[in-house]
Amino acid sequence: MQRLAVIIWLLCACLWRAALAQESVSPEIRDLSFKEFFKLPAGPRGLEPTAKLTGLDGKRVRIAGYIVKQEQPSAGRFILAPMPVTLAEVADGPADDLPAAVLFVHLDAADSNHVVRFQTRPVILTGVLEIGAREEPNGRVSGVRLRLDPQAMSATRVAQ
Repeated sequence: MQRLAVIIWLLCACLWRAALAQESVSPEIRDLSFKEFFKLPAGPRGLEPTAKLTGLDGKRVRIAGYIVKQEQPSAGRFILAPMPVTLAEVADGPADDLPAAVLFVHLDAADSNHVVRFQTRPVILTGVLEIGAREEPNGRVSGVRLRLDPQAMSATRVAQ
């Protein structure tokens, strides 16, 4: 009986140590939703980022959303939105119905020539979050970006 208790204790210790080793190898991925982008209700200063959003700057996150359907999709990047959206850049120019909480997704350098195919179902993406205003190559200004993990394009899952 004592021998069995020692074996179980050793097994638990090994599993615990393996879990710690795995944690140090793969960085933690935090979940983020579009609802957590801005403080609600909007105040007199307009939309303000939440503490969670700013706290995740430079960290790996996982987010679910819809790939925005664009008339002229760009290689190496796309826009992710909380709901299905179609942009008519040619007809409407910058006067479109893009929601305030969107994510500009940038592919890994190895996939920079890849044009992401539009999907009607939501996708789940992981990558490093970047916060701050930056002009994109298409002239839009992004406030929140996701540097997609290198393996994310092949591993993109459809959300349930």
